[in-house]
Amino acid sequence: MCILLCACASEHQIGDLDSNSDEQSDIDIRPESWWQDAPGVDERCGDGEVDPGEECDDGNRMNGDGCDWLCRSGDGETPDPTPDPDVPPITTVGPPVPVVSGDEVVANNNAMDLECSGEQYSLMYFHIGDDYEQLMSFRRFSLTGEELINEYEVMTDDSNWSITVDHTWTGSEYGVFYGNRNLGGIVFVRIGETGKRLSDPRLIVEHPDARHHNVAWTGSSYGLSWLEMPLPAPLDCDWTPMPARFSMFSPLGDDILAESTEVHWRATSWPRIDFCSDGAFRMSLSALVDTECHHPMHEHTLLMDGTLLESTSIGEGFSADVACGDDGYAILFDHGRQDGESTGREGLYLARFVDAGVLLEAPYRIQLARASYAGVRIEHDELGYVVLWGGSSASMEIGLHIARLDRAGRLVNEIYVWDGGSDPVGIRQYDLASVGDDEYAVAWSIGETIYWQVFR
Repeated sequence: MCILLCACASEHQIGDLDSNSDEQSDIDIRPESWWQDAPGVDERCGDGEVDPGEECDDGNRMNGDGCDWLCRSGDGETPDPTPDPDVPPITTVGPPVPVVSGDEVVANNNAMDLECSGEQYSLMYFHIGDDYEQLMSFRRFSLTGEELINEYEVMTDDSNWSITVDHTWTGSEYGVFYGNRNLGGIVFVRIGETGKRLSDPRLIVEHPDARHHNVAWTGSSYGLSWLEMPLPAPLDCDWTPMPARFSMFSPLGDDILAESTEVHWRATSWPRIDFCSDGAFRMSLSALVDTECHHPMHEHTLLMDGTLLESTSIGEGFSADVACGDDGYAILFDHGRQDGESTGREGLYLARFVDAGVLLEAPYRIQLARASYAGVRIEHDELGYVVLWGGSSASMEIGLHIARLDRAGRLVNEIYVWDGGSDPVGIRQYDLASVGDDEYAVAWSIGETIYWQVFR
C-alpha cells in the first residue's frame, strides 16, 4: 500500500543506542551482532517486569498512568503541543470526486487499495459481478485525477475471495497480493503500469486462514505481513491462537526468501509494515497478553531474513500504522481499552523512534479521537507526517479525517473530509497515497461509490 511505500526515505544508520542515552553509536544493526550486543534487550522498559534501574514497569511506554515512558514513578512531563510555525497546514486541492459508482463495491476493511507510482495513481477494489461473484478491478488515474485507459481491468476469477487486496509499485510494475479462500491462501500476480497482466496468479502463501496482509517493497524483494485468522474470528478476549506472521519473496514471486516467521502468537490487530533505509522492517501490531483483556500495541523490528530483533510495547489499542522516514520511523495508533473501559487517556497517539525500539519521547496524543476498525494511515514527508483515520474526532464528528503533523508529531491542522452519517464507526473503507512533493490522494467508499480527493 502506498501509505507504507510511497514516501521517500534517505539513508540513515541505526546504531546501538540505549533508551536513556542521548548519544548514538556508529554501529550498523544489519550484522547480527546488534542483537547480541544491544543493551537492555532482555531487560527493557515496557516489558512489564521491574528491572534494575527501573522504578516501575506497567507494560507500556505511556505517560499519565503513574509510571512514565522511561519507567519512572509518576505521570511524566506534559510536552509542549505547539506545532512548528514554519509547517503549512494541509489543504484541499479540489472537491471529492466519485470515481467508481454502481459496481456494488464491497464495503469491507482492506477490500480497496490505493497506490502511487510517481506518475499515476492506481486503485484496486472488490465488487460484485452480474452472477454475484466477487471480482477485483484495477483502475488508474493521472496525478490530477483523470481516469486513464487500462489494458486489463478485471481479475475474472470467480472464486471465493477473502476480500483483502494490497498492491505496490516496484519501479517497473505492480505486485498484487490478494486472498483466495478456494485456493487456500494469499495469491500473487504481476501487472504492468497500464494494468496488463505480466504473470499468472501464483499461490504464494499456502494457508487456509491467511488474511489481512500488508506488503512492503525493499527495492529487490517483497516483505509480507499477514494474519493466520480462523473463521469465525476469535473474540477480542478469546485465547484462541491468531498468529501474526512475516514472509519474504522474490520479485517474481517464485522464490521464498524467508520462511514464515511468527511475530506474535495472539495478534488482535492487522499487522502493518514498512521497510526502512537501515535495511530492517518495522511492524505495528497489538496482541492479547493477559486474561484481563489487555491489548498492548507493539513495535517490532525484523531483518530481511525474518529474524525478529526486538519488540517494544508502547500503548494499548487496536488500529495502527507505521511509516519510515529520514530520521527514524513512527507508529500512529488508536490508544484505548478494547473492552470499552475508559482510562481517560484514549485518543490517537504518535510514537516516534530513532532506533530499533528506542523512543524519542513518550507517545504523543494528537487527537482525542477513536478510530474505526478500518484503521489509521500515516505517511512521512519532509514536513513531518500526514495521517488519516475514520471514526470520531475531538469535536466528536463521525466520518473521515485527514491531518498534518510537524516533524515532532504536533498537530498543525485537521480537515473533516467526509460525514460518516449514522454509522457509529464512521466510514469503513479508505486509503491514503502520496505522489511526493507533499501531495496526497485519499480514496474512500460510501455504499457502492468510491470517492477521490487530492490534498496538498
